[in-house]
Amino acid sequence: EEEEEEEEKNRNLQILEFGILTYLRVPGECDASGGTLGCSTLSGNGGNPNDLLQCFDISSAISVWGVRFWLDGRALPSPDENRLVLPSRVTVRVYDGSDGTSYQVLKQQDLFRVTRNANVLIFGDPLMDTGDATRICVGVAGVLENEGIRALMEDGHESTAEYSVARFPECDVGNMTPVVDIVDSNSTILCIEAFVKDAGRTILPFQWVVARMLAILASVFQ
Repeated sequence: EEEEEEEEKNRNLQILEFGILTYLRVPGECDASGGTLGCSTLSGNGGNPNDLLQCFDISSAISVWGVRFWLDGRALPSPDENRLVLPSRVTVRVYDGSDGTSYQVLKQQDLFRVTRNANVLIFGDPLMDTGDATRICVGVAGVLENEGIRALMEDGHESTAEYSVARFPECDVGNMTPVVDIVDSNSTILCIEAFVKDAGRTILPFQWVVARMLAILASVFQ
């Protein structure tokens, strides 16, 4: 237990070094108001492959050092309760999503200690240069045959919802598809963030900044 606490402390110190690509209203916090998305039986024994991505437009090359994502899942005390089981392993990936169709994997690393709610993976070997990519995507993939996953989502993001993408063939989503075309909402995003470096400052996507400004203005004139 002490070892786990020390690992968590060191990970939090590492996070402070990075900028964040995020669309969440409060960076680092997912309110789960959008429910969950993914493909899994209630007992957790099926549904993969799952690919759950959050994409961001970028104007120049950056380095990607890690990913934070939120998973739904609880221990399963009895077969009668409708609760999801956490997977023993997931794969964290960075994609080039510039063309909106191919989603080429640029970087990936497995995470073995998976928890409910927030998970963080700092790459052992970061992606130092995103090259000519104009849109990068980061996400979590369920890869083990008998361990499907579901990610938490946040609602209320009309201007950025199109940047969440998912694929899970076992639940009839065979290709990478915008989440707005899967769920009954035009404002729900996946709770996934990227840790990046760019001159040591926090990076917030242009669309997120615009959305926040509009929300502030709306509250002022109510």
